[in-house]
Amino acid sequence: MEWEFVEEMLHAKEFPQKYIKWVMNCITTVHYFIAINGGVYGNIKGERGLRKGDPISPLLFVICMKYFTRIMGVVAKHQGFGYHTKCRSLKLNHLCFADDVLLFSKGDFQSVHLLLRGLKTFSNTTGLCTNATKSNIFSVNVNPQSLNELIEMTGYKKGSLPFRYLGVPISAKRISKMDCKVLKGITTICRNFLWDEKVITNKPHLVAWDIVCRDKKEAGLGITDCIKWNEIAIAKYVWNVAQKADNLWVKWINNIYLKDKAWWQYICPIDCCWYWKKICKIRDEFEPGFIQDGWQNINGQYTVRSEYKWRMGAKEA
Repeated sequence: MEWEFVEEMLHAKEFPQKYIKWVMNCITTVHYFIAINGGVYGNIKGERGLRKGDPISPLLFVICMKYFTRIMGVVAKHQGFGYHTKCRSLKLNHLCFADDVLLFSKGDFQSVHLLLRGLKTFSNTTGLCTNATKSNIFSVNVNPQSLNELIEMTGYKKGSLPFRYLGVPISAKRISKMDCKVLKGITTICRNFLWDEKVITNKPHLVAWDIVCRDKKEAGLGITDCIKWNEIAIAKYVWNVAQKADNLWVKWINNIYLKDKAWWQYICPIDCCWYWKKICKIRDEFEPGFIQDGWQNINGQYTVRSEYKWRMGAKEA
């Protein structure tokens, strides 16, 4: 990413002049060294871009990607652009995750062409370009001829579903329980290691796992129960929906599932996906903690730590 663009974005966001000067000094005076066989060689002066590993780089990158979001907003307003079916109500055509970008549109030539024009504008301005060898097109219900035209136009490879992104299975079909079933295996490994220092063992476990995971004051070892911890982490989604949090996921849930229905009285449809059934089940299990006990109102925020203590029967110190 060009340094001039970073500086321009900082000015556009009205950061103090002195602060901008400090930031630009930090990112433009960098030197690189190469470690080879235990020795350090060279003294290469950086000429462009943000340095990986620098604590301020992610923050600066997010600020600069705001410009990309504005470009995609302009793209969506062009005549001829078509949203993906599931994204039309939210007017969503892109998502940014760290330095990865997902683009969504109707699978026609005009819509994809407009997305590419937006990418080109962003690249010309920032110096940040897509890597065609690491980019893929994923399509659903697009005829083979149209898909081949899109691949030829973009220069991207044809991707196949399902695939995993950050460990999460991405599929055009509904995610099943089997796609995400790993916690029992992790718990088994932890239990085996505790009693026999092995991943696999036939040695009997001397104490029930729920007792082992109790707080030391409750005659346990205070080991985290990862299954309950995961449920509590999922319960944060329940909290966000209940509080009508201003984030994209909550907006998605309201558009696809709730549709302005009351959250605590909402009945999960039989034919919905497994992960949504799981969230609704956890909502029912954790409802007393949200409504009756009022523990979450201490500071007006949900914390996994506080909820875990509540779930394990311990009171906040």
